[in-house]
Amino acid sequence: MKIRLAQNETVTVDPRRSTLKVTCESGCAWVTQSSDARDYILRNEDVARMARKGRVVLQALDADGATVCVLPMGR
Repeated sequence: MKIRLAQNETVTVDPRRSTLKVTCESGCAWVTQSSDARDYILRNEDVARMARKGRVVLQALDADGATVCVLPMGR
């Protein structure tokens, strides 16, 4: 799933059944997950692997926004 975010826009993804791989395709995005104390700042082509199941929150940090690809782990 490709998600285009405007600056400061936040989106919550709740995978329920699988862990996720989050790739920042353009811009800069902040990524965090419930029950995980770590936060991730992703830039072009950076990847974060969400090892737990649970809600993932994405926010665009750049003035031009960000494009983020969210896929089930293993893809």
